[in-house]
Amino acid sequence: MANWYYYNASGQELGPISPQQIKELASQGTIGPETLLRSEKDRNPVKASQLLDFPKPGFFDIGFTRFVTNVWISFIWIIIIMAHALGFITLLVRAGMMLAGGDDEASLVAFLVMVSGTVGLLLSLLFTRIILEVIIVIFRIETHLRAIRAKSEEQKN
Repeated sequence: MANWYYYNASGQELGPISPQQIKELASQGTIGPETLLRSEKDRNPVKASQLLDFPKPGFFDIGFTRFVTNVWISFIWIIIIMAHALGFITLLVRAGMMLAGGDDEASLVAFLVMVSGTVGLLLSLLFTRIILEVIIVIFRIETHLRAIRAKSEEQKN
């Protein structure tokens, strides 16, 4: 079996190491999915994630190798929609109770409450969605910058 070399965070080539040692270093966290490895036979390095199965990090990823923001943003968006729907239903029930009173002035107020509540609901959802999308864009910028950095490092080698 061929021996391997790996590159540490400062770009220094270390090795040779056996395939078993690669797995041990990966389990210890010394070699991560983005770590570059090359075999003795090949001068072109590849990412460790192409050779080894790394678990997908989740919420308790203490190394912050992957952001969970998109998952949480989706969850927050669903909660916000449900909260708005509940508030809107409450608003409609109150407006219906005002209409049941039969008073002309109460009917006008109930109508205004329904119209303003609908407009307020739509505007609130729109602005909330925009804010959540801005947060996602910020995190995607980081992801793209990381990919650009990795490509430039590959081109240097």
